[in-house]
Amino acid sequence: MNELYILNLLLDDSEKHAIEFYDGMFHYDKIEDMLLELNNRRPLQLPEEFNDIIEKSLKKDSSFGEENLISYLREVFKNNITFISLILNYVYPEKYFFYRISMLENEIFAGFKFFSDIITEFNFPFSKIGEGKQSFENYLQINRALHVFANIVWLDLNDLKSIQKRIHYFIYNGLGSLFLTRNDYNQYWIMSSGERDFEYLDTEPEIGWSGREEMQKGNLVFMYRQTPRKAITDIYQVDEDPYFDPFGGWKGFWVSLKKITPIKDITMVEMKHDESLKHLGFVKVSSQGVSTAPMPYFAYNRLLELIDKDIRDKHNLQPEITANFALPNEFATETEFEDSVIEPLLKHWGFKHQRQFSCEFIIGSQHHTCQVDFLLKDSNNEDITLFENKIRIANEKELTKAVAQAKSYALQLGMGGFVVASPEGFWVYKLDRNREIPIAQIAADKVKEIEELKSLILKFRAS
Repeated sequence: MNELYILNLLLDDSEKHAIEFYDGMFHYDKIEDMLLELNNRRPLQLPEEFNDIIEKSLKKDSSFGEENLISYLREVFKNNITFISLILNYVYPEKYFFYRISMLENEIFAGFKFFSDIITEFNFPFSKIGEGKQSFENYLQINRALHVFANIVWLDLNDLKSIQKRIHYFIYNGLGSLFLTRNDYNQYWIMSSGERDFEYLDTEPEIGWSGREEMQKGNLVFMYRQTPRKAITDIYQVDEDPYFDPFGGWKGFWVSLKKITPIKDITMVEMKHDESLKHLGFVKVSSQGVSTAPMPYFAYNRLLELIDKDIRDKHNLQPEITANFALPNEFATETEFEDSVIEPLLKHWGFKHQRQFSCEFIIGSQHHTCQVDFLLKDSNNEDITLFENKIRIANEKELTKAVAQAKSYALQLGMGGFVVASPEGFWVYKLDRNREIPIAQIAADKVKEIEELKSLILKFRAS
């Protein structure tokens, strides 16, 4: 990819759409309202003097200057960069950008790295803002870089709000989507709603709802209504990929849903007594609070069995293929599988590893960026191998596709082999030049064989 060409596309997009996209999002009548939204509309427990301090800062009261405010905010918000940067931007809009920590951090920093050859200020020594004391120093470095960047690309633009809107659009809609990996498998979701939304659900064929970054256009959503109904009542379809609002609550992702059909109530009581559905996390906790959760295939398939056949046929609702030797508790997303299986396994083995490792390679004159699921290192910090993880490998076609992806990364990184992992098992390959050779296939329930996988991995070394 040509960095300058891509950068100009993102800048053009920001200039055309930022004002409209963020219209209404920059009303700072009350900072408390913004904090409330970012805290999922739950009141923050703020010190009594908080409002007075903000007022003094706004009036540039010499008794409480900028450094005092920064120290105070870091103390009150425990280095929460989202809250701190929001208030700094509110009080000193000419000096500080609001930066929302989000699930797009990997993608945003991959974008910074990609453009760092032409915008050298984007060459950060860290791959995310992080938490704790260092997080604020990282934020300050990003803030400085964004100001330099804005002065370069929008030299003649003097309106602060317009600059801020363009920066936010560039970061979250530009960088955030440039390296966003879209899943190539079907996903299903269950959402819950409170009684105050029932009328909205009954009268509107299309609704806007808080979503998840992994959601994609075409995903099916089962809507659960809480007390007093306590049942799944409708099926929706995701109408467009989710968009990110840095000022919005519930992780900031919002999605448009189109109603497919109402269904006969599938109650919480029924699900708790169902041999399959009782294992669903959503059911185990009795859907506490408004939430959006991914649904594993076993639960989706079981819900289909409980829906009238006429409805299934009318809307072409088909069950998903599942492998016969999967782990007892199936997972709804790759992240869930990685959190529950891969991460603990690598820690148990004592391997150093980087998750969602961004790598860049050049083919001809073109730069390409990829994200490796897990990059493993030995005690000397030398690369050993990589893991390419999938939510499902139920047939040879799915395995072939996963192997091709892992192989391409391993070749570019100069590795001697790679591992493909899914809830069904582990496939281990060594590389002989550009040819992959299978050396082990281990089912997920073979604990002893999985332990032996460590010795196979240690035979790999970066060439």
